[in-house]
Amino acid sequence: MAVIQVVDLRVNPDDRTQWVTLHANGRIDSHNCPPALDNMLWVDRPDAVAVAVHVTDWTGDELAGYTFDKQGGFWPFGGAPNIATSKPDWWQGPNMIVTGVPYWPIGIYVDWAWDPYHPGRGVALDGYGTLHAFGGAPGPFRSGHRWDSLVAVKLEMSWDGDMRAYTLDFSGGIHHDYSAVLAPQGPYWRGQNVVRDFAITDWARTGNPPSGYKLDLYGGTHAFGVAELAINGPYLVGADRARRLAVLQKDDPTRLLQVWSFGQEYVWEASTAPDVIPGGFDPKSPAATVTDTTRPMLSWAMSDAETDSQAEWEVAVFRQAFVTANPSVASNPWLFLWDSVAFRTGKDPATRGIRCPVDLDNGNYVEFVRVKDTSNLWSPWRSRAWLQAVVLPAPPTNLVVTPSEATYSAALSASTPVSGLANLVRFEFSDDAALSWAVVRGAEAVPRAATTSATDWDLPMGRDRLYRAVQYALDPAIASPPSNTAPASLQTRTYVLTSTADPALGGEVIVVGEMGWDERAGGGEFDTLSGDDEIDDVFPVVLVDGEPKARHQNLTLDLNGRPEFEKFRALKRSASVLLLRDPFGEAVYCRILGTISYSQQREEPLAGENTPLRHSHVVTIPLVEVAPPTRAR
Repeated sequence: MAVIQVVDLRVNPDDRTQWVTLHANGRIDSHNCPPALDNMLWVDRPDAVAVAVHVTDWTGDELAGYTFDKQGGFWPFGGAPNIATSKPDWWQGPNMIVTGVPYWPIGIYVDWAWDPYHPGRGVALDGYGTLHAFGGAPGPFRSGHRWDSLVAVKLEMSWDGDMRAYTLDFSGGIHHDYSAVLAPQGPYWRGQNVVRDFAITDWARTGNPPSGYKLDLYGGTHAFGVAELAINGPYLVGADRARRLAVLQKDDPTRLLQVWSFGQEYVWEASTAPDVIPGGFDPKSPAATVTDTTRPMLSWAMSDAETDSQAEWEVAVFRQAFVTANPSVASNPWLFLWDSVAFRTGKDPATRGIRCPVDLDNGNYVEFVRVKDTSNLWSPWRSRAWLQAVVLPAPPTNLVVTPSEATYSAALSASTPVSGLANLVRFEFSDDAALSWAVVRGAEAVPRAATTSATDWDLPMGRDRLYRAVQYALDPAIASPPSNTAPASLQTRTYVLTSTADPALGGEVIVVGEMGWDERAGGGEFDTLSGDDEIDDVFPVVLVDGEPKARHQNLTLDLNGRPEFEKFRALKRSASVLLLRDPFGEAVYCRILGTISYSQQREEPLAGENTPLRHSHVVTIPLVEVAPPTRAR
């Protein structure tokens, strides 16, 4: 099969829609151009003979040119003159040996290059890397073999002005001769027979380094120098299929042709990476100074030379101080994502901006953004800096806290005049002398007024609690400094059980018997089997997660009279989270879960009770500790 595989590709330099492919048996196939007739064919040879083709005339009814065989023979076709001067003694046909290109019976030649300005002269390449000038072409500055084995695969030459030549070896190495300068190597597979062809797009005459593309055996097209990435071309891992590569667009060399072993032809565009403009076009967002929101819009605009669409985007936000201290963030924010303020990514093609996913404190920030196009190329990271300068509201003043022994609560009030964008007030408490603060339940978002008031229905018994107030807004998410602090405490020492949904339900209760919470240790245990005899281990395996589990207790109450009984029944029917406060300063949120037991007590009636028996019950209720509700319902 090797004798019919493609071995060479030549594109018409004056019309790059025309090209020919040469097969190893000498067959020449035309694309958008006249046929090649009377060319030398080796249909009876079991080995691959032809290695290169050169067309001297693309304009006639048939193509004219020469075929080059692996032993060094020149074979004209289409009426091209025979430039050979000799032949082997055993050959009965026409001359096919050209002066300067020795005949090698074992077959070592791989390619050639012809001078477009001087017909009949050029340079042939053998597998050892030796360049053989013919037809009066200048010889290279070096002589002899470049390698001791057959590793050369392709020759590219430029004849404009000074001669320049590059030889490609089968591992991807690019080697220069004549006036050519050292070329960037790009991908290289040391010691492996991987590379099949290369194409030069820039001969280092424009200020750029020598540039172009290499073709590997699977069809991978690899850029070197400043050539654009050539993705989306044909590719098949595991099959030695690709053979030849050519550039079809001289002025903007991004249109490429690839030919595979049995003549399959693929044309595609090399793609450039997209670019992105952080902030987008006018009006830019975020603005240089943001004063109206803590979640500014992080916008961008995308441009792509091939008009590819956006396929993916990434946005990261950092504090300016961190970027200043770590300049490497600008080149690869991915390495510093743990230190970012926010990061988001998406694959929606129409998105050109997102609202910052977190609220930003006042200060200097930097947005980094990049996009990927439908050619699977990422743009460089681009950045935009801005200043968050939202005016903060003034703190509330004149905080006053008034405890009520009758309702087991504390009334809260503070002066909160209009200040900036603040429209809400929250009251906070601390039970550890201002070491930590929590929001008073039901006072998380009180509408601001000249004097804003709320109530803490959860004030423990016999423990000092400290309060403060803060003005804030949700959009922008800003908060004032806290107000002055004020203490409160309840002197009553009793048991109080109330509903968090309606603090008027419940109140003081009489607890009988022992009161206390049971707390299951975090973890569990299980038995394992000891092996083949399947006998239980002597000791169980204990798993400890270190977290206490929900506390529970059976609380027994003495309901002395119908009013107390009805008060408890209304509390139970509320089906809400309950708050149990004891005389020692503990307050526990809980729910009734399980069976409630009622025991009627046979006692003498109180004075004024018109009944032979007193209405007295002992009630036992199962309680389970739960998380506090976030706000009153």
